[in-house]
Amino acid sequence: MKAWKPRQVSDVIEDLGFGWAQVQVIAISYAYWFTNAFMGGISGPALSIYLPNVGGWSKAARASVGSLGAVGLLLGTYCGGGLGDLVGRRPLMLAGLVLSLLVAALTLVTSREWYLLLLCLPVGAAFGLGAAPSVALPSELSPTRYRAAVMGGRPMAYNLGTVLGHICVNLDDAYYRNLHWRADIIVGLVPQLPLVLTALLFLRESPVVLAAMGRHERAREALREMRELNGRPHVDIDYAPEPHAGTVTAAAPARSIILGSLKVLFGREMIGSTVSLVWASFALNVVFAGHSYAFPQIATNDGISTMAAGTQSMINGLAGIFLHGIAAAACLTVSLRILFPIGLAIGMTGMASFAWSGQLQQRTLLEQAIFHMSQVSPGICCTFAFITCSQLAADIYPPRVASTTVGIILGCGNAGSVVAPYIFAAFDHWPNFYIFLTGLCAATLALTQAFLRFTPWRERAPEAPSQEHAPEETREGALSGQIRSSTPAVEASAKETD
Repeated sequence: MKAWKPRQVSDVIEDLGFGWAQVQVIAISYAYWFTNAFMGGISGPALSIYLPNVGGWSKAARASVGSLGAVGLLLGTYCGGGLGDLVGRRPLMLAGLVLSLLVAALTLVTSREWYLLLLCLPVGAAFGLGAAPSVALPSELSPTRYRAAVMGGRPMAYNLGTVLGHICVNLDDAYYRNLHWRADIIVGLVPQLPLVLTALLFLRESPVVLAAMGRHERAREALREMRELNGRPHVDIDYAPEPHAGTVTAAAPARSIILGSLKVLFGREMIGSTVSLVWASFALNVVFAGHSYAFPQIATNDGISTMAAGTQSMINGLAGIFLHGIAAAACLTVSLRILFPIGLAIGMTGMASFAWSGQLQQRTLLEQAIFHMSQVSPGICCTFAFITCSQLAADIYPPRVASTTVGIILGCGNAGSVVAPYIFAAFDHWPNFYIFLTGLCAATLALTQAFLRFTPWRERAPEAPSQEHAPEETREGALSGQIRSSTPAVEASAKETD
């Protein structure tokens, strides 16, 4: 006998398909990452290379530029992740956009070392505040078959912003020796104000989180708007609210919500996946932030490479866009279970090759080609693996804790960005740093293959009893139309099982 299962919000979204409603949300979400990356691509060379060189900053102060920004990103991501499940995705994204605009403008005030170091903290926090909600929102609103590709497109937007930022800096000075850094940062502010206005007008809240908060009228209104935008007027937008949906959110303090989310994340069923994703995110951020911090210093050393640092960074960024395009396309046909180890294996091989070829004093043409080609291997590794981690963080847990989950996993990952510059500074010989990164990737591969779940929550959530054997009050409630909605469909709710 076919098991009876109540219709959920995710089922409605599947029926609504992919259309203009998703395009709007995805575009704004991508733009959130693009504008922050564009500003980072412009301000990064000034804050981490040019101003420290001009001001004679110490080695610790140089490392603190990246680390303090990562600390702010970590704090902002944790706050944004938890609050995203409490107040919704939209308010946090809007707050992140406005704060990013204001804080970036404050960097123009002075070039004093203490001021710029202090400002790195709110710069990262502003971006982090909307980071987790901007990851969860487009995933929640997209049908299952498109979610991995949607997640894969986000890093492409980030890389595109970084590349365009590097191009702007290269037009000023590709060697980072005579930058007009204030004018460059003003250019970086240009796309942020239009994005704030666009988000205010067109960014909509997720019906998934509205339903989880118990705001079912708002959720059905959001689904009705999606139905109109996607041109699916005959799709039934009724769903059966979870029995306990909204009871915690409406009545209990935020502490209860956070504790309830942690209970799910670190419960017996999910602790292996949570620990695996937290470690993977941490290791990948060490790789990404460590390479991002180390490479400009390697590239500006004439004894290692004679090509302009800005040119090399731009080439790496363009390669990253191409690779993210391949990864996003691969997500439509290749399982995440396969994509993840492929990315880590390429990263390990490439970083070991970069370390080997980089320490050669006189390189042959082949060795020179290996040196330049292997520079993109950390990007390849993080491209494939970040897509997997972000998508699994949004997919393998119950929807009501999705933003909290992404926030915790991204936040723990940002701890890797905090320590990465100091790890690099601890190595006297830079190739040893890349050997260390190779070992981190190997440990990540072993841990995730042993403990990480790859099956989405929706596909493995236990089904409710059949309608024939459902509890009497449940059948009666469904038959009498106890759950009221905008259309006369029959709805029922099943006992929630965490």
